[in-house]
Amino acid sequence: MYRVLWELPEPSSTRVGAEMRVLRGRSQTLSIEYPYAVVEIAFEGVEQSVCTHVTSLRRRALDAQDRLVELLYSRWRASAQKHFNGKDPTKLRHLRVCLHGGPCYDLVCTGYTHRVRCEGLR
Repeated sequence: MYRVLWELPEPSSTRVGAEMRVLRGRSQTLSIEYPYAVVEIAFEGVEQSVCTHVTSLRRRALDAQDRLVELLYSRWRASAQKHFNGKDPTKLRHLRVCLHGGPCYDLVCTGYTHRVRCEGLR
């Protein structure tokens, strides 16, 4: 079971590029480049993350295609909570976003923000 948190403003099938960057302080940013915009999803308090390509995805993972979802009942998150040395393990969330044709990104983290930057005509 999952909850949709945010939908991409355009289908990911129209993207011209995508990159996940690991930053300082347990942060990661997914940048999705479209012909006229860049979408950035910043994940905070990342404890674990995995990138799975389309050939290894389970069918239900595709429910997250073109949207950011929170998996509400996740064994992976429960395991991370059990071993979490932070202040409040209940703040950990299992978030997922899948792009058309892959890959799919799963993260156990404490939160996210997103923004869309419009680029001029190219």
